Amino acid sequence: MTRGCDGSILLSSTDGGKTHPEKAASVSLGLRGFNVIEAIKAQLEKECPGKVSCADIVALAARDASTMIGGPFWEEPVGRRDGFLSRSKDTVSVPKPSDTVRTLIAKFAAAGLNVQDMVALSGIHTIGRAHCVSFADRLANFHGTHRPDPTLNGTLASFLRSKCNVHKNSRVLVNNDFVTPLVFDNQYYLNILSGQVLFNSDQELLSSKTTRPIVEKFAGDASAFTSQFINSIIRMGNANVLRGSKGNIRKTCDSVH
Repeated sequence: MTRGCDGSILLSSTDGGKTHPEKAASVSLGLRGFNVIEAIKAQLEKECPGKVSCADIVALAARDASTMIGGPFWEEPVGRRDGFLSRSKDTVSVPKPSDTVRTLIAKFAAAGLNVQDMVALSGIHTIGRAHCVSFADRLANFHGTHRPDPTLNGTLASFLRSKCNVHKNSRVLVNNDFVTPLVFDNQYYLNILSGQVLFNSDQELLSSKTTRPIVEKFAGDASAFTSQFINSIIRMGNANVLRGSKGNIRKTCDSVH
């Protein structure tokens, strides 16, 4: 969503520390696993130096992580090159938990992805965890009141309010999916229908006549979700990538050299 799949999120600095990189942006708060990518890169540099880009490693690791937790396997196209630039201000293009469905559609469209892609890729929230601060506005002071978001399941809202005290610790983590948190499946869409998703951006998918039918389809047909997810993640991973003489292949993923 930022500069295409060019490994820019992995960079610690591109200008001697004068500019904050993407990983320093607030939207990147929950990102982890940079050490895993570096370990893979180090091993590849021993076996075949200068051949595999960090951008390709990220895409292949995402595919393998999906497979390891019961998700689909797909043939991931390779040949990407690594970019030279990473700026936190450019992450404005990344979808945020508070985004409306209209904003989500626009952000995905800017990356060359359609509504089907957007709803399918949102399904990655069937796994992973989120910081309480990213959905705190749904638990209290919703539209200026002290009541939780009425679209949020009451039982879940009570649990989250007991779990999350964002004034004391904004880094408390909770599962995105409370039913099957460690399995890649279509439970996310069932959770949307029952009001048991964390983010406003997730629940928003039910508010539009454009996205709601897709949510309902994926909730009732796991194979339809899997098929569309494979198509969409390949499309996303190959949008605006650097190839040929553009970019380079880094020796380490946190540095442009």
